[in-house]
Amino acid sequence: MPFLHVLLTTEVLWHFVTVDKGIGYGFLDSQDKLMKEANIRFLKDKIETGELLVSANPISINNIWHLLQGNTENHQNISKNVLFLLDMLADRTEIIPNGINRTAAIFCPEGEDFSDFTDLVYANELELDAVVTIQERVDAYQNLLVTTRSSIEDNKLTILSLADCVRLLSSPVENSRNYKIRVWTPEGDPIALPLDSTPVDFAYKIHTQVGNKCKAALVNNKILPLNIHLQDGDTVSIIQGSEASPSLDWLKFVKTKTAINGINLWHRNFLAKQGLCLLEGYLGRSIQRNDNLVILITKKLGFKTPKSLYKSIALYETSYEAIRSVLVEIDRTAINRQLLNITSQNIPVVGSGNSSLHIASCCQPSPNDSICGVVSHHNGSVVLHRTDCKHLDLVNLQLILPMSWKFDKCRLFLEVKMVDMAGLAQKLLNTLDEHNIKHNLRGVKTYADNSTAKANLWVYLKTSEEFFFISQKLVETLSGLLNVRILRIMTDAD
Repeated sequence: MPFLHVLLTTEVLWHFVTVDKGIGYGFLDSQDKLMKEANIRFLKDKIETGELLVSANPISINNIWHLLQGNTENHQNISKNVLFLLDMLADRTEIIPNGINRTAAIFCPEGEDFSDFTDLVYANELELDAVVTIQERVDAYQNLLVTTRSSIEDNKLTILSLADCVRLLSSPVENSRNYKIRVWTPEGDPIALPLDSTPVDFAYKIHTQVGNKCKAALVNNKILPLNIHLQDGDTVSIIQGSEASPSLDWLKFVKTKTAINGINLWHRNFLAKQGLCLLEGYLGRSIQRNDNLVILITKKLGFKTPKSLYKSIALYETSYEAIRSVLVEIDRTAINRQLLNITSQNIPVVGSGNSSLHIASCCQPSPNDSICGVVSHHNGSVVLHRTDCKHLDLVNLQLILPMSWKFDKCRLFLEVKMVDMAGLAQKLLNTLDEHNIKHNLRGVKTYADNSTAKANLWVYLKTSEEFFFISQKLVETLSGLLNVRILRIMTDAD
């Protein structure tokens, strides 16, 4: 049966919510009240039978909410009418409103209604058939569509009034040219798709994550290949896998822009994550958001964004040698400024200066290990590594400082894992008090599934003996403690 998938503007949404609810008419065009009610009832019937699918810009939904709130005498109807509106909307596609707004901001002609153009961009992104508005607004939308047709890719939109939409749905001859099919979810929700669409198109139409995790499809209760062409009236169920991911081969048979964009976006993000991990290995540390060093490397290698750099690294288009050569070229004056802020006397040691020292998670040095410090480009702090740590081979020599252990007057931030037993955390603090070790408990987290708990606390040490007790003897002294890990060292504690 022929049908339409349309976007309803704010004015038409208001009619759908209010005409038979006694809230008021608003935005009325030249049609009389009885005709208006008849058209709304007709379209609602078509929605219920699946011959008309409707969508709406989230901005329009927000506008309707505020308009309903403005009707203070009918406050009791607000919630149920908005719920009715949300239930009526058939679209399940994940669209990012901010992306729509950015496109509209770039291409919207000066002096034109921004919200009108946003509706057009939104409808085009959803691959809809038409935009339905009230009679008085048809010319405005039509003129805007003609003016901006070149800026809306693959534009096939039609502008319809409410009356036009009713006439079109009443005319099987006109509707016979419709090029879409309607398939159904197992819950009975209709989904509009182009001819020759596949289960992958259906999956991405439901939600981007459903498409990304799609591994098989049930069509009319039979498992069929993902590249099969769906037929009008099919019932489709997507089987998802936690380890499944979209294949680039899907691009050979999918039909919708939603699926194409979803597949490409997943692979771009996947490559970016791979490249980020490789670059973290090159630098020997984690990369923070807006990392100054990464931004500098990105600019020196000619990339516009760090994400494009990560993708190039993942594709092996940018080699480790190229990154290392950039690190050698880094402004040594800036590096020296960072070192001057950290060093004390000739050889900085743990226990002198006022440095914030972090323990490297890659090698986790202990007091029995030979150590060195690596200066962070990001904030000038020092990360302690074992001298035999493999990541040091990837670090600029200018950033490596000789270090040695010394634990008089320092603070340690500890992670203590223990059995989840009543009173054990208090026993831990009592044990520290018995050894005259000042402490500051920052929190205890329990894990009911495996009967363990984790406490984070600062301890204030005055001697190397106290450090030896914390790092080596505390677990042996107190029954129930499983592990003590030093996460951070602050020197020169009072």
